[in-house]
Amino acid sequence: MPLRLISILLASITFTLAGPSDPEPVAEASWMRAIATQKQALDQPSVDLCFVGDSLTEFWTATGKPIWDLEFHDRTCVNLGLAGDRTEHILFRLSRFSFAKAKPRTFILLAGTNNLSKDPPDAPAEVAAAVIRIAAVLKTKSPEARVFVLSILPNGNIPDTPLRKSIVETNRVLAERYAAQADPKVTWLDLHDRFLTDRQTWKPHLTLDGTHLSQAGYDTLAQALAPHLK
Repeated sequence: MPLRLISILLASITFTLAGPSDPEPVAEASWMRAIATQKQALDQPSVDLCFVGDSLTEFWTATGKPIWDLEFHDRTCVNLGLAGDRTEHILFRLSRFSFAKAKPRTFILLAGTNNLSKDPPDAPAEVAAAVIRIAAVLKTKSPEARVFVLSILPNGNIPDTPLRKSIVETNRVLAERYAAQADPKVTWLDLHDRFLTDRQTWKPHLTLDGTHLSQAGYDTLAQALAPHLK
């Protein structure tokens, strides 16, 4: 068998075996350029808030920019969100970052929804373990920082779907794990139900498409975070 074919097969096997807690890059030049940009953003001292996650984090400074400017204008903030990222991609990015200069005082972590919505989806227990690992990496890289681990937000416009059930189960596992941990600088925040009505549908005007937050959605998120960030 030609060596090139063997290499392709091995790469395919490695990719298949990679799980939510295994750091893995995205094979796109634009993604690697985004990492370089984020590295530059961390090349500043005394960062107050560092947001880590996927599109829900990245779009804080797009759809949610008026809320971002209003709520965080007096703080030095870095946004480390990238649309489409799963937990394994976030872990890979963090492996390439140094927080030695920025020394963030607080991390806001929101991740995992893309793992649960991919085809086939990752298991809730695996996604919860990956989120916990991301928080642990942040603490290792920046031991003095506080880390707020946010629950996975609702995804989809229809209640009681397999995806919605997986999100609830993942959040349940995370809540149990963090209830048992003793690190006062790592805080679990369950914000999931703030975005839903009693019938488990999205509250009016909080989402653009059932997944991403509207400006009003970011305002709801900011108001939920505000007491903790003070």
